[in-house]
Amino acid sequence: MRAMITKYITQVLGMDTLMRQKLQLKTALADALRPLKKLRSFGYYLKDLVNSDLFRATYLSGNLPGSDTRIKVLFLGNANQIHTVNKIFFDSSNFQQQDLGPINPLGQHQEQSYPELSDIDVVVTNHLLWARPPKKGVYLVPMFLESIVPLPATIEEFLSQVSETERRKTRKALKAGFEIEFGETETDYREFYEQMWLPLVKQRHKSNASIHPFEQLYTEDQAARSSLIFVKSGDKRLGGLQILWPQLTGSPAYFNRIGIINEASDKQVPLNLVNIALYYQMFNAAIQREITAIDLGVVPPILNNGLLQFKGKWGANCHYVDQTYYKYQIKFCSNKQQEILQSQYLIHIEDNNLVATVGVTGEEVNTPNFEAMLKSSNFPNLKKIYLTYPDGKIETWCYTNPE
Repeated sequence: MRAMITKYITQVLGMDTLMRQKLQLKTALADALRPLKKLRSFGYYLKDLVNSDLFRATYLSGNLPGSDTRIKVLFLGNANQIHTVNKIFFDSSNFQQQDLGPINPLGQHQEQSYPELSDIDVVVTNHLLWARPPKKGVYLVPMFLESIVPLPATIEEFLSQVSETERRKTRKALKAGFEIEFGETETDYREFYEQMWLPLVKQRHKSNASIHPFEQLYTEDQAARSSLIFVKSGDKRLGGLQILWPQLTGSPAYFNRIGIINEASDKQVPLNLVNIALYYQMFNAAIQREITAIDLGVVPPILNNGLLQFKGKWGANCHYVDQTYYKYQIKFCSNKQQEILQSQYLIHIEDNNLVATVGVTGEEVNTPNFEAMLKSSNFPNLKKIYLTYPDGKIETWCYTNPE
């Protein structure tokens, strides 16, 4: 008997050692591949530059979000990035664009090349990787920010780290009595695509909705490394969420898509409950798999963007993803600069750090609501905020150490 027990213990210890060795090998492989991923991104960047047909002069016009103020923007850069420029400046349901012809991606471009556009408010150009930092008064802006949520060991610990408002919403969603079901078949994915994802995208973005074909959502390989989570009430699926699991040890999981049926999204309270329930189940599933972080996707570099605010409430930090290589130079050309910055709190790069410039009128700066709004955007990677006044005064504001 003692010999059998000894043999069993030896086998278990051997299996444990083997598992540790496999984990160490996976970790080492992931560390070795990260520089290769960055090199691959650099290759894509150079490929875009060589493909000069991508680079166009584009005239954009539309209203500032939540405003009747109309602005005009000249974008000199990669035409595939027009949608990201639109998200920085415009209400997504109210803008127009006009192609003005090709440009040399390696050339220096100025608004003077387009004399017919004498009343341009903003000029946006792609900042080349090897170019010097822009001159004073010109903002260097990341194409987008990546939002990463670090995950602790338990869901209880995770909830203790989010704001009390989100904890209260989560408790309310959990008390709603939703059931959880995992989709596994192509039929499940098609139901999610047609009845949940498509309706939500069309409702949110109207005519500007970017519709991806079903084949981009469902492939056997992607389904094998993802989870499709449904929230149900009774026998009816109300919404779903797809999360992609990392292929490399130490990498974050990726929140891919979310969808909610029209019957729920037409009513604000059910929509919020289903939305919160889906996010909670995503974080819980990732923690159970011992995933250390979730990538909630990219957001525009605007501090008061609703999507950035929402993700920040779940504990997401905004990161400037350097390996994308794409950055913009933004130059204001009219007296609408202050009004634009009052509408859109621009996040930009200064000395390799993220900062924000916020236009203020003056009266609201010392009010509790304004300060609370800025503190609600307290992302660790944001170093400081510049408050700009109509008279040209600039005040620097830090979360813990005002200057």
